[in-house]
Amino acid sequence: MSARSSRLGSLVALLALSPALSAPAREGWHPSFADAQAASARSGKGIFLCFTGKEWSAVCRQFEQHFLADPGFTEMLKKDFEPVQLDVSAFRDMTGKEEDPMPEEARLKLEFEVTTFPVVFLIGRDGRPYAVTGFRPGGIDSYAKHLEKLRESHAQQEALLARARQSSGPRRAELIAQALPDIGAFRMAQFYGDLMREVVKLDPENTTGFARDFEIKLGDHEYVKAMREMDRDLRWSDMLALTDAYIEKYKLTGSELQAALMNRFDILRRQQNFPEMVLTLDEVYRINPYNPHGRQAQQFLAKMAQQIEEQSLLESLQNQE
Repeated sequence: MSARSSRLGSLVALLALSPALSAPAREGWHPSFADAQAASARSGKGIFLCFTGKEWSAVCRQFEQHFLADPGFTEMLKKDFEPVQLDVSAFRDMTGKEEDPMPEEARLKLEFEVTTFPVVFLIGRDGRPYAVTGFRPGGIDSYAKHLEKLRESHAQQEALLARARQSSGPRRAELIAQALPDIGAFRMAQFYGDLMREVVKLDPENTTGFARDFEIKLGDHEYVKAMREMDRDLRWSDMLALTDAYIEKYKLTGSELQAALMNRFDILRRQQNFPEMVLTLDEVYRINPYNPHGRQAQQFLAKMAQQIEEQSLLESLQNQE
């Protein structure tokens, strides 16, 4: 299943949150992302942004024990980064429906599309993340070498952007596209949307092979953001209309169409629109019954059929009394 399909298929109901107090930052670490940004602007260093969920993640606790809590690790980081750690244990299941204003940890969890823990973002002087990493066994020296390789890759990306500024047309588009880091489709659109839109504009015929892909990624990003906003106000009819328009605009097929249809099913389920639920699941199943979306649709259909059978039996027994 593609990352894009997974992203589109994940707009589900949300658990309520209770606000949590942030733990004080350890020595050498900034107490908030805003403080790290301000320090980065002064020092010219990048930002080492670490998300953890120590209350429920054993790997996060290992990362804490073997690296984050080690003063030697902190000293290593501070040579090139302004480090900040955000523990999002209280916000594990949030998806964006919560009331504003959000705590910083919750807002950034959404902004950086954090779904696995621990996760680390390396952020450049321009404020954009250029690499995604996390816990790695092997000790501080090994981790330092890993970070250095990521910084070298970022330097190469910046060099490509510098070359792009000296070029025009499809060649400029190609250089920009090659410079964009592989940080996930949603994050690319979130943080590099201006450059992606420039590639689309510079290459309307998609001669580079990047423009069409970027156009779809940007569309995905806008769709998810709009769905989140509508979900806040329970605007289910608008969500259905947007999903149908999205499918039509991008001529979705295969697993991508299945993912969008499963979004549609989630909305219909909340509306308790049983006939449309069945039709939507049947369409998902017929596209491909063997992939994860198809199997999920089959499971829902079987469960609904069982519920109908049990309800019919109950009504029959009641009529006999």
